[in-house]
Amino acid sequence: MATDYDEKIEEEIPGDVYVFAIIDDEENESMPEIISHVDEYELPENFVRERKVVGGVCTYALLRALESLKSEEGTRKRKMTWADALEFMHRELEEEGGRQSLPTLSTSRAVDIHTENMRMVSASKRGTKRALLVGAHYQDEEDENVWLASCHTDVRGMRSHLIHEEGFEKRNILVLMDDDRHHEPTKGIILDALERMCQLSEEGDSIFFHFSGHGGTLLNEYEYDEDGIVHELLAPGDFREMGPVLDDELYSTFVSKVPKGVHAVVVIDTCHPTSFKSGKSCAIDLPYMCSAGDEELRYSEGFHPGRLAAGGAGIAAAAVLTSKSKKKKKEKKKKQQTDEEDPTFDMNFDSSDASDEAKSKKKAKKKKKKKNSEDYSGEGLDEEKKKKKKKKPKKQ
Repeated sequence: MATDYDEKIEEEIPGDVYVFAIIDDEENESMPEIISHVDEYELPENFVRERKVVGGVCTYALLRALESLKSEEGTRKRKMTWADALEFMHRELEEEGGRQSLPTLSTSRAVDIHTENMRMVSASKRGTKRALLVGAHYQDEEDENVWLASCHTDVRGMRSHLIHEEGFEKRNILVLMDDDRHHEPTKGIILDALERMCQLSEEGDSIFFHFSGHGGTLLNEYEYDEDGIVHELLAPGDFREMGPVLDDELYSTFVSKVPKGVHAVVVIDTCHPTSFKSGKSCAIDLPYMCSAGDEELRYSEGFHPGRLAAGGAGIAAAAVLTSKSKKKKKEKKKKQQTDEEDPTFDMNFDSSDASDEAKSKKKAKKKKKKKNSEDYSGEGLDEEKKKKKKKKPKKQ
């Protein structure tokens, strides 16, 4: 039976939201430092714990779980509960040397994880499916130690699965990657796309959001209550100019805006998993969560309901934390919004068709990046390039 708390949550978060992420279940000396202000955020050094997997561990493990549902003929052969999915992901990571990585599920509803089957899209056969896939390598940074090398692979793998297994149309998938070919994974575009998907979605529709890149943790005990509130962050490609994306921003822009009857699934795959001490699984903040091996959902210790109310502490604090950065970089932000971000963003958009200006700008940079078009298996190339390839005469 639903409690008063459950009913309050349903009013605050109308949609059905499920989030896959990874937390660190042990003390880890290589975890990045907790920052006290968004202006202090720096990308933490990349690290690999002797893993053999290619790509982020959360993305890898989830795709393996989904692949296990297919028969040898390539069709779905069985279903898997949310609890089974977490257990499968955990076994995959243990086999790859990731024993400290604990798969978690956060939800907007107090569901029975042992009876409800994992579903990546709505049960409605008529609903529209929309997705935002974000992969950032940060290789414009001077410090090579912070560069990532598998996030684009994560995005391509997830995009392929959505199209071939979940029925997403290419025109309804927006890909943001710093790879010369797509729109940059900027903070403005990420938040705008998430909000736009919510505005377009109706009952029976599906939303999918995937982020692969750097994250971080913020704890500012002086601007909140005496105990302090831990916040999780995501690092967009322009975090130096616009700052990281705060969990409160994601909550107000996305989580609370998913309409009733819409099925939303999120995969957050950051280089350094969130510490179990934060009480959260990632920057997508939801009221219920569990980890692999848990018997049932529990209340998330890091979730604070009521933040959307007038004068809510969470949103007010987020505004205070970002106000200084915004004031300092107001002119630069305005220019970026004019030159790079379309304020009337439409999800019916071929994400591979990056602007000529963006391409020229990236190609002019001195840093050499590994060519990745072969990983697309022919998908995502814009039609103009294909035509030019066909017309190119053979050498005699």
